[in-house]
Amino acid sequence: MKTLITPIIAATIVFAFCTCNPTRKDKAEKKISKTKCGNFHEGVFVYKEAEFSGGFVVRTETRQTETSGDSLKVESTIIWDSDCSYKLVFIGAYSKFREVEVPQDTVYVTITEVLSDSCYRYKALVNGSVTEYTMIKL
Repeated sequence: MKTLITPIIAATIVFAFCTCNPTRKDKAEKKISKTKCGNFHEGVFVYKEAEFSGGFVVRTETRQTETSGDSLKVESTIIWDSDCSYKLVFIGAYSKFREVEVPQDTVYVTITEVLSDSCYRYKALVNGSVTEYTMIKL
């Protein structure tokens, strides 16, 4: 069963990466309507960036759990300020192998561009530092 699941997950991620690239029409419109951000309030997500491979995010309307590999989990409360912006308030970090110290600062996130129904770019602000990444909804 495990050997069947792994190829299915891999195929799903490859498909999601392919659908994340904006079409010519999307590029022409550049910023897709902000009302499409609601599609990203809940679901399972992966980062497009290679440095986060192997990790995933599970999001409900009120909670986000980010898992890195099979050992580290970071849980946060999610508070939606608008359809396209939210705060992540740290709840806890858990690891199978060691005690974990994770910054407990609030992360302020703004979805800056919806690339497709399953992909968006965002900026995150924490401790005065801004980062920008792309998330893919599986």
